[in-house]
Amino acid sequence: MNRFEHSQIFNDQPPLVRTGPGALRLVTLMLRDALPEDKLASIVDSLPLEETRERQRRLHHLLDSGYGSCLLAQPQAAGILDRALQSFNGRQFELVSFVIMPSHVHMLAGANSGYSIERVLLALMDWTEEQFEEECGTLGRVWSRQYREQVIRDEEHMFAAIEFIHSDPVRAGLCEDAEDWEFSSADGMDIRHVVSVVDALLENRAG
Repeated sequence: MNRFEHSQIFNDQPPLVRTGPGALRLVTLMLRDALPEDKLASIVDSLPLEETRERQRRLHHLLDSGYGSCLLAQPQAAGILDRALQSFNGRQFELVSFVIMPSHVHMLAGANSGYSIERVLLALMDWTEEQFEEECGTLGRVWSRQYREQVIRDEEHMFAAIEFIHSDPVRAGLCEDAEDWEFSSADGMDIRHVVSVVDALLENRAG
């Protein structure tokens, strides 16, 4: 599948917990105008609730189509979010991987002890909105508060999520190689980083 496919880092460790501190999640934050209501309604209305996988595929395709302001296509705005992610990392949450797209951001992260993922994401959105207003001239709320999340089930799911995150700019036609996308963890990421983050989350859980 990718360069991580032979990793066996969970062989002698308990499964990642499903809730609370230490739960690893694939999270997507979207700009308020990233999903046009008419097109979103069309996807929802055209597919039965059981077709979850196809719904998700179409939603991700819609996100990658570049609707709305695409504020994060501006290097200044993407840089603000990048700095915020690095600032929160190791404190409020442990960040495994991320990619900043023109209208959204995907991240694989787990909240640290004393924090909920909801609290961390709201703080991240609030802080970046203040910086967007100061440096980019935006007004008011920029992010949709209806973020998407998926709890990571196991090692295979985790590495599939990393691959999904890093390959998003390629799927969207923004670059040929994931490592070429500036605002991403793809370039230079290695298994030692993943192990260190998982260890930190497991330590949080044990505490």
